[in-house]
Amino acid sequence: MTRPTTASSTNDLGPGDYVEIRGYWNGTRLVATRLKRKSPEDGCALRGTAAVTSGQLSIFTVKIQLQDPQQLNGINNGDSVEADTNAG
Repeated sequence: MTRPTTASSTNDLGPGDYVEIRGYWNGTRLVATRLKRKSPEDGCALRGTAAVTSGQLSIFTVKIQLQDPQQLNGINNGDSVEADTNAG
């Protein structure tokens, strides 16, 4: 049986589920306004405000591993950024 793509709450999710979460940062936490189950083939993306410290990029405290430190050139604290597993 195929599970529905919509999830009305985190109670509808199971281990290993991929989800799309839409929301906003309220200053202390990410507030989810939309939750949708996704396929693993859709890849993974995280969008938010950049925090750059000592050559390390974080989005919502999630550390992003860069293949090349030069990728940080031109990215500053507070910039809107996206980390995407489908990026080439």
